[in-house]
Amino acid sequence: QTCALPICMGLQGMINLMLQNCDFVIERNPQEQIKRLAQRDIRSVNTLITLAEQAVHDHSNGYAALRATIRGMAQDAPVVGITGTGGAGKSSITDELVRRFCLDFPDKSVAILAIDPSRQRTGGALLGDRIRMNSINSNRIYMRSLATRESQTELSAAIQDAIEVPKSAGFDLIFVETSGIGQGNAGI
Repeated sequence: QTCALPICMGLQGMINLMLQNCDFVIERNPQEQIKRLAQRDIRSVNTLITLAEQAVHDHSNGYAALRATIRGMAQDAPVVGITGTGGAGKSSITDELVRRFCLDFPDKSVAILAIDPSRQRTGGALLGDRIRMNSINSNRIYMRSLATRESQTELSAAIQDAIEVPKSAGFDLIFVETSGIGQGNAGI
């Protein structure tokens, strides 16, 4: 007698199968990610920015060798900083500038690094900027949110390293949007 696989397995068998299918190494080799950076591989861009954030957060110097390699690959690209008080329209103006840039330069690409306030509970970014961005649904546009964490400023402590990653991936223009809270300094 045959039956469909999930029915024969029972609940515990299905749970075990799901856990087995989810059990794989999520660590990525940083050197492999750097090789893929030249092809503007989005997962590599994400991974390398995350490693930069973790190095700042963990106060480790393990990112120094990666930093040197990434900076060596960096291409010239203008970086535009957008700042202002909360609710001033930073995300709206960034969205409009990106839209117009992409319309005027169809062969160019844009990276947006949006700094968001940290969530009290998890320390992650609130991601409020993404809901106001309407023009970012394109393979020429990359957007990444970074949390302020404990930086005590409107910028992430990892912002300098984060900017180098899209420069190394060959993005033509980079926007950095501050969190807009506090306005304690003019770091942007």
